Amino acid sequence: MHFHGIAILLSLTTAALSAPVSGGMFIDPEITVSCRAFEMLKDKRTVKAICLSEVETTINTLDFLGNNYGQFEWDGEKNWWENGSGDPVLEGSVLTAGLFTRNGKTVNATVDLAERIKNIDGKLTYSVGSPTSQVVNPDISKSCRDFLFVDGHVLTAVCLTEVSTKIDTYKILGNEKGQFRWGKKKWSKYASKVKLTSENGPVITAMLKYKGKMRTDSVKLDERIKNIDGKLTYYEYRWPTPFKN
Repeated sequence: MHFHGIAILLSLTTAALSAPVSGGMFIDPEITVSCRAFEMLKDKRTVKAICLSEVETTINTLDFLGNNYGQFEWDGEKNWWENGSGDPVLEGSVLTAGLFTRNGKTVNATVDLAERIKNIDGKLTYSVGSPTSQVVNPDISKSCRDFLFVDGHVLTAVCLTEVSTKIDTYKILGNEKGQFRWGKKKWSKYASKVKLTSENGPVITAMLKYKGKMRTDSVKLDERIKNIDGKLTYYEYRWPTPFKN
């Protein structure tokens, strides 16, 4: 039986954006939290760190960091390395180096690389935008609210300010021997007693048909549906496990 017109409204409280998800599905993008072993390589411009398990990742600071007459400048036109003197020092995520001023003198300047460099899928990644801008937690149970189930299979929610977004679970969830399966389709075609609850995040519970009988099964939608830039987005594979000290 294909259900239509089901509308179940749930309100979930938005949690802090940087909080890790229970079950180890979310990598905190803040490099001061989810990365370690920061090191400046011999070229004195490339930063290395370990951000996921024991995998090393690097980023070249010359690609986005400049010298504005004695001060580090994000996306600055002047190369900070060529317009400075002395060996740069990296302590954690904080970079200190001697930079030339307008009159040619050298002053010590400091910048916290964590302002713009984030841990994305275990890689040091430059994030364009304001240093004070927040990184959206991809866990929909933490950063989305007002979940609504429409037509028995279309999930809608508010994930960024007041912008509504939706995703059709009919196209990403299937029924395999009476159980929900990611990557399949048409789960709701032979389903009954469909419910959307907020226990440990949004969960679909339904009776699924298998060999003429109905079986009850549940699936946590935040396993594969993430909040990417305010949009409900399906991930084919499990979200990476975060680094643990």
